[in-house]
Amino acid sequence: MSSSMTLSEDFSAKNVTIIAPATPLGRGAIAIARLSGPKALEIALLVVKKDSLTPRYAHLLYLYDCKDQPFDRAIVIYFKAPKSYTGEEVVEFQTHGGLAALSVLIETLKSYGAVLARAGEFSLRAVKNGKMTIEEAEAAAAYASAIGAKAANLLAKHLRGDLGRFVDDIRTRLLRLIAYSETSIDYADEELGDTQKHMLDQLDELERILQSTIESSRRRRGLLRGFEIAIIGKPNVGKSSLLNALLGEARSIVSDQAGTTRDLVSEELRIGEHIVKILDTAGLRHSENQIEAIGVEYAKKAAKKADLIIALFDGSSAFENSDREVLELTRDRLALLAINKSDLSQKIDLSFFENRGALAISAKSTITPLIEALETTLNKQIGSEETMLVSERQIELVERAAERLNLAKSRLIDGELELFSYLANEAIVSIGSITSPSEYGELLDIMFSEFCLGK
Repeated sequence: MSSSMTLSEDFSAKNVTIIAPATPLGRGAIAIARLSGPKALEIALLVVKKDSLTPRYAHLLYLYDCKDQPFDRAIVIYFKAPKSYTGEEVVEFQTHGGLAALSVLIETLKSYGAVLARAGEFSLRAVKNGKMTIEEAEAAAAYASAIGAKAANLLAKHLRGDLGRFVDDIRTRLLRLIAYSETSIDYADEELGDTQKHMLDQLDELERILQSTIESSRRRRGLLRGFEIAIIGKPNVGKSSLLNALLGEARSIVSDQAGTTRDLVSEELRIGEHIVKILDTAGLRHSENQIEAIGVEYAKKAAKKADLIIALFDGSSAFENSDREVLELTRDRLALLAINKSDLSQKIDLSFFENRGALAISAKSTITPLIEALETTLNKQIGSEETMLVSERQIELVERAAERLNLAKSRLIDGELELFSYLANEAIVSIGSITSPSEYGELLDIMFSEFCLGK
């Protein structure tokens, strides 16, 4: 295949049969490979040494390499076009787990003319062949890496077409507003009056819906990949002890010597129904030690990137400038404040935490209040059953539509109906691009290249 071709042209070449593993490489009970394209059945028959395969029937067959040597016994299923995931001829091989059989199978299929698929190629062909919409493909991609039942429920709504209905509803409302505008242009000598008020009310409602969708989607992104939580605080407040307590095992080094954590230490655990990644960071303080200073910068970056911050303070010592810096990092961020070492004599000035609801805990005896607060906070991030945008592309398109509407509103207030209609139409193009992009080929190049292999 020519390297000068675009990814979408390359992927959709009608004479190319592609192969890719559909399960993660490594140890496991089974490994699955998919073969899709016009020669899928022809190539598969060479591997199984049969004259035919019954569609949608699980055949238990020996697999032979290109030297006619058997290398595995596997389940082979043939999906006749167009009744397959991609809409093409598809053959699925379920071999024994591990790398050995799967590697031999893929090399054998390649020797018979199959080409190793690139990321997203199967889903791209499914979209091009009308087997799924673009928004369904994005939901399927997110599903492949989603964590937890809540994420699965949200993505299932996309697979049922809920996002498409959301887009259609917004488009219909905007088209109605443009119709009002165009009609008013025809009667330019008359006052807009009630028509303008009605249009402004509709614009306010649309802006509210779009902004709410954007905010809730950004807030709930942790549902798909797992919420990222950063523990921050000055040295020796007990960050590593807290991580160990959350994990129920010794994962981070605990020492009375300040500055022992100089890199990010991360672990995954379950809090309620949520899978989260906890980051233990370097203590925040000014240091002449170059390595420790780098660790402090890593900690600050982790805090800015995290979905949630646990700001930890030492209740047994006085409030210091380093503590003030920690508080500053939580400004306008989703954060829980916890005062550690509650089992010791308290010296910290609680006035610094007024109206912040700081929790008293002890990483050595009980962190139950913090765990309960974490679960409650994460549950709130799920929000209502409103539409969720599952990719950065979708969020950016809705943001652009909201921006166009805001400008259109100003033009409507000024009575500039032609400009209003133009800007409202741009909003329609942006929102419509979620499901029907205008730059189709270029979009597919970007979007599907980010999918996992075999999807």
